[in-house]
Amino acid sequence: MQQNPRNKAGVVCTLATMERELSLMEEKGKGVTEEEREDLFKRVQELKCSNAVLLAEIDLFERFISHTDSQYLQSQGVGNGPDTPRGSKLGDGITQLERYHFKNKALKVQQKKIQQQLLQRRDAVKADYEIIFQEFDEPKIEKNLDELQASYLKVTRILNSQKGALQSVTQESTELSSDITNREQILARIEEKIQRAQEECLKAEALNQNLRRQIADYQAPSIMEYVHIKNKHKMLQQSIHTWERKVEVTEMAMKVHSRAWNTQRATFTPANSAEAGAGSGQHRIPVKLPHIVEHST
Repeated sequence: MQQNPRNKAGVVCTLATMERELSLMEEKGKGVTEEEREDLFKRVQELKCSNAVLLAEIDLFERFISHTDSQYLQSQGVGNGPDTPRGSKLGDGITQLERYHFKNKALKVQQKKIQQQLLQRRDAVKADYEIIFQEFDEPKIEKNLDELQASYLKVTRILNSQKGALQSVTQESTELSSDITNREQILARIEEKIQRAQEECLKAEALNQNLRRQIADYQAPSIMEYVHIKNKHKMLQQSIHTWERKVEVTEMAMKVHSRAWNTQRATFTPANSAEAGAGSGQHRIPVKLPHIVEHST
């Protein structure tokens, strides 16, 4: 009857040991994922539930055994033999006690099996944690950090070396952009000039077409007619020159007569001046203009 509390304490101790190991593994396994941690907690909860059921059965069995022992002692103190009704009850109690004893043994076997399962699960959890720790080993993490730092330094050096090239390329790009802008402005001016030249060309073409039509419609005179007109033009120029000489001579004569008239006018009286005016009207020189013959072309 003293083995049941020991078994109960062993189950509780096993559960506490697993919880401590789980807490230690949680402290060590900071790199474990949340899903793995939840899986481990689920396993522990299942073990707790199964242990709680087992402990409840053990408590029930202990209470039943203690109750049976008290009944057995009472029956043994009152009864005198196995032939009495109390003696038969005692035999039944002993038989029932044997059954409970066998059941207790079966429960112990089941407890050992559960403990073995707990140990197996603990070993499996340890193996999982060892695999996780191997994957997330500190030297490996430090190695990865060193590699990342080396790659970062390498990239930094490459970037620093490319800064000068980037600045020169940026300056060239700016110069090319300004050059392209200037060329576009020049091209726009050239296009304007080309447009004006095309307009002038169209105007000249229209003028040429008009002149071509006039040339096509023009009829030149014959040679004899041209010679005749040329001679008449020459004679007309000679006649004009002759009449110009005559006009000059007439103007000179008019000037002489004007001076003579002025001298005579000063000596004449008003009556004589009137007679002289009438007489001077009789002595005017007639001027004959040339006759110009019109020629129809």
